[in-house]
Amino acid sequence: WVTGVLPPEQPGCRDVRALLCCFDFPALECFQCHRVNASGVCESGESFCHTQGSQQCFLRKVYEGDTISYGYQGCSSLWVPMRLFKL
Repeated sequence: WVTGVLPPEQPGCRDVRALLCCFDFPALECFQCHRVNASGVCESGESFCHTQGSQQCFLRKVYEGDTISYGYQGCSSLWVPMRLFKL
């Protein structure tokens, strides 16, 4: 729960469900890498991205059998169970 002083009420912010719509959350800065090797080291495309809207920072891992083959790290709003991509 939020404690302390809240900013002035905005239109449409009369209940808990609407509470989050009243605050302007800053974008997250995420480390971005186009190819992360099995040891977790970025091999290409090292940079940063800023989330927009409902995006989050993520790390996608691609497995060969039970071993991590490579990965990708960055900003995304699409979350799919990684087991679907197991090779």
